[in-house]
Amino acid sequence: MDVVELGNVTVGRATFEPGWRWSEHVKPLAGTDSCLVPHVGYIVSGRLGIAMDDGTEQEFGPDEAFVIPPGHDGWVVGDEAGIALDFAGADEYAKGREAEPPKPNFLSRGPLSGAPAFTYRRLTRRSGRLALF
Repeated sequence: MDVVELGNVTVGRATFEPGWRWSEHVKPLAGTDSCLVPHVGYIVSGRLGIAMDDGTEQEFGPDEAFVIPPGHDGWVVGDEAGIALDFAGADEYAKGREAEPPKPNFLSRGPLSGAPAFTYRRLTRRSGRLALF
């Protein structure tokens, strides 16, 4: 994961290759049964699947933004690498039990644990800018 710090916000750009799955490739490093890091992000390309600990599943694709609370597994769907920007969680990715609570940032509007299992919106380009609709 490529990471850049912009003031008090850490942004990660992750490339997940076909066949990648959190529970197979990161779980041994994190030392937890599922990913305990919340994510707020945007899919640049490819498709990613997510399963919450309660069994709820969702798939995300290009130009979709998402909010994923702690307690999930993730994987690449299909034969194309999944590329995502992560605006809340990149600084704690794969730290597992030693992870600190996420730092408050401009995206924080309360605890993500109370958020719905999945929230996403399709983004479109208008006049060279991304816009939610």
